[in-house]
Amino acid sequence: MNDRFCIATGNSDVILSPWDTLTNAQSNGCNGGNPDQAWQWLASVGVVTGGDALDVGKGVSCQPFKFGFCNHHEGNSIYQMCPPPNCPGGCPPLLIGSQTCEPAYSLSYAADKHRASSAYKISGAAQMQTEIMTYGSITTGFDVYQNWEFYRGGVYTATDASAFMGGHAVKIIGWGECTDCDAHYICHSVSAAVPDSWCLTNCLLAHPYNCPADVCACDAPYPPTKGPKRKGGSLQYWLVANSWNPSWGENGFFRMHRGSNLCNIEGDHVSAGHVASSA
Repeated sequence: MNDRFCIATGNSDVILSPWDTLTNAQSNGCNGGNPDQAWQWLASVGVVTGGDALDVGKGVSCQPFKFGFCNHHEGNSIYQMCPPPNCPGGCPPLLIGSQTCEPAYSLSYAADKHRASSAYKISGAAQMQTEIMTYGSITTGFDVYQNWEFYRGGVYTATDASAFMGGHAVKIIGWGECTDCDAHYICHSVSAAVPDSWCLTNCLLAHPYNCPADVCACDAPYPPTKGPKRKGGSLQYWLVANSWNPSWGENGFFRMHRGSNLCNIEGDHVSAGHVASSA
């Protein structure tokens, strides 16, 4: 919605609040939800303004995000492992949101609400492309498998029979086609005898580890190295923004195979909404 608000109104200064959305759009809080239901809330109730954790207490927005920065999977030199420093013992699941703004903010919670003018589901790759071209980025929920969590670049094309981890919500901002873009993971196979998923399991997740150097190679967590070159043909992909950190994937983005409904990324939870122009 923030992208579409900027496109429709020309106002790039307003930052809408992920905290308000997380705590008030549905009853599950940190325990998850559906992006299409969140869009319905954006249209019916609306969302207030809010920056990140560094804005807490400054009065520059209604509800800035209260959890600090942390890294979702592997530690690195920029972010520590989650939970963030301001949640000793782990952040509690949030079930009830606040209906007030920060005391120093000039507007009330009700007065600060920004609403979508509509909310709707999107069906199929062709409509997804039309929506992005016409109105801006779209939202989707997709199925996450274990190898995707250790993605480092290229086009994700297969789950490699790795374990199912759950659902995840992201935004698709565009699409493309490439010829030198096989997927690359933090640990990858250097032998035709095993797939990348075997290396992910045995080099990162096994106890004890079984990661023979003649079979697998692992990067230092950051910065990632470039993946293997594609041996022929082209790949169509979606360009997708993740919500973790710029140190994950391709500077916080990833590419997912387009046109095959891989991991249900073109499935039931592709959604968006319109934002009225200020003109």
